Amino acid sequence: MPQTKFGFKNMLDGIAEPVLALRKNLQVVYCNQAYADLVELPVGELEGSNLFDAVPGLRDTPCHNTYLEVLATGEIKQITTSYGYRYFRERVYGTSWGLVSIFQDVTEDERIHRLQTRESGDFRALLEAVNDALLIHDAYTGEIILANDKASEMFVYRREQLLGMNITDLVSGQVPYTKEEFAQLIKRAFYSQVSPFEWEAKDKGGRTFWIKVKPSRISMGSDERILTVIQDVTEARQLKAALKESDERYRNLFDNARDMIFAHDLEGNFLFVNRAAEKITGYWRDELLKMNIEQLVVHDYSQLLRSMIYRKKTKQKENTYELEISTKYQERVVLEISAWPVYKMGKPVAIQGIARDITQRKLTEAALAESEYSARIILDQFPDAVLAINHEGKVVIWNKAMEEMTGVKAEEMLGKGDYEYGIPFYGIKRPLMVDVVLNPEEVAKYYKIFQYENYNLISEFDVPKLKGKAQYLWGTAAPLRNNSGSMIGAVESLREITAQRKIQEQKEATLRGEVEQLTFILNSIGLPVGMCNTQGVIALANRAFEEKLGYDHGELLEKDVSSLLAEKQVSAPKEELARRLATGTEGEYVLVLKKKDGTELQMKVKTVPVEQNGAVTKTLILAQFAGEQVGEDRLDGGDAQ
Repeated sequence: MPQTKFGFKNMLDGIAEPVLALRKNLQVVYCNQAYADLVELPVGELEGSNLFDAVPGLRDTPCHNTYLEVLATGEIKQITTSYGYRYFRERVYGTSWGLVSIFQDVTEDERIHRLQTRESGDFRALLEAVNDALLIHDAYTGEIILANDKASEMFVYRREQLLGMNITDLVSGQVPYTKEEFAQLIKRAFYSQVSPFEWEAKDKGGRTFWIKVKPSRISMGSDERILTVIQDVTEARQLKAALKESDERYRNLFDNARDMIFAHDLEGNFLFVNRAAEKITGYWRDELLKMNIEQLVVHDYSQLLRSMIYRKKTKQKENTYELEISTKYQERVVLEISAWPVYKMGKPVAIQGIARDITQRKLTEAALAESEYSARIILDQFPDAVLAINHEGKVVIWNKAMEEMTGVKAEEMLGKGDYEYGIPFYGIKRPLMVDVVLNPEEVAKYYKIFQYENYNLISEFDVPKLKGKAQYLWGTAAPLRNNSGSMIGAVESLREITAQRKIQEQKEATLRGEVEQLTFILNSIGLPVGMCNTQGVIALANRAFEEKLGYDHGELLEKDVSSLLAEKQVSAPKEELARRLATGTEGEYVLVLKKKDGTELQMKVKTVPVEQNGAVTKTLILAQFAGEQVGEDRLDGGDAQ
């Protein structure tokens, strides 16, 4: 099968977060390494196993129940689950063959939420687990009652020193960031929700810095306190200030402050590095400023580096290349570097650049390449025929079941567009269901869609030319999305159900014949017979019933039985009689009916409930008419009830 630019992993694997795919029998079709790490089992041991046999701790959990519900309904569900000390938001999607669950790590948000709602029994452990500075203080006085280690580190006070201090002692107090205004903002959290705000803070040594503050109300036993979450945003504010004073390139540079930003002279000696450089290389900033870039570069890349530096001494524009470095801890890191010369008086004097750590991406690309074959195997094992097209309308998936269904090999179809994939089914170029997903207004007319929700389609249709003969197919179609959720194409799954369709048509023909026979019999007897459903709508009326009431054939069908009852009744009030007829109450009644011409007709009826699967579904009405007009003398019997 030839290679395509389309990555099969886009359907089967979420790189950054755990992903799990289950068949309807709860067998693991696929899981990525992140999920395997989560449940602490090898991927090979999970795949092919029943999930709840392999991980018995998941049995009878909300996760288990949600999976069963999605498998039963095919709907999309979202739940929050916990694995050890981590919390995840799971979004579970139903598929034609089972389900796919994609996880999002929400541990930090959940920890703070549990602090706010006091859901955790181990309050102290949860307080320390959060990466932000946390302070719990009196809502009225501002006295600090509890503080975590991060708060101690941020404000350079020992924890016991923080306890008893007022929270306003941690701000600078400089106008307009006064202690009084800060106290008022914090107190508001006791009565209502307060949006995060930035303020100028001061540590024990007198250093001022900027913090982002989010206060909220919290219950501690019988007391109500304020929980304040604090983040140091000094560097972010400094970057914003620097951006205002720099040119467009400088602003773009600092927009990517998570990447390593550097400058070195023409000999490779570092002149400037940002904080991200410390994280990437393992060296402190002061150490890097005493180093040459060649001291970081892996030996194999040294020649490439010297070549790039030489090129930058000339009038070159921005260059982008990959470089492998060795960190302070002897770990190899792959960098994608964009660099350009800095000129002074028309001559290059330095090199400035951005280096992005792409180690994980390179590992991922290698993993994707290794898993490409496995992904194809999974698709080729699907019992249903699978076809996928990209956003350009070109075929990127054509599995073995599709080869068997159409007689067309994958290598003959991959990369084809312009509706060529419709030829094996219809003998001409024309859209399939995947095209309805991508262009619903243009091609929906070709198919009768039984279900259409969030671009997920289900339909049944005839195809006239499949392997030279007409056949009947059932199919589903859905969007194909990449890891960021953007639609990159559409996928269609087809199943040939010609035999089942013929059986259904035979059953329907048999049923129509039985109905025709029953109708003939009912029309042949002189006794008027009718039937209504549980909503009181007439579902059957034989010829004798129609003629007695002056209606033509079929005119009584779909009428409400209460509309045939005259206001004045013999057996019981009109409303009560209509209810009994609709609910299948067995008995004998004397009714007064309105004929089509408006005259009234008295009759005696017997009602018989019709049950199906133990429940009343219709009421059979057997009538005996007394006369054409309602007179003084009426049929005896009254209400048998």
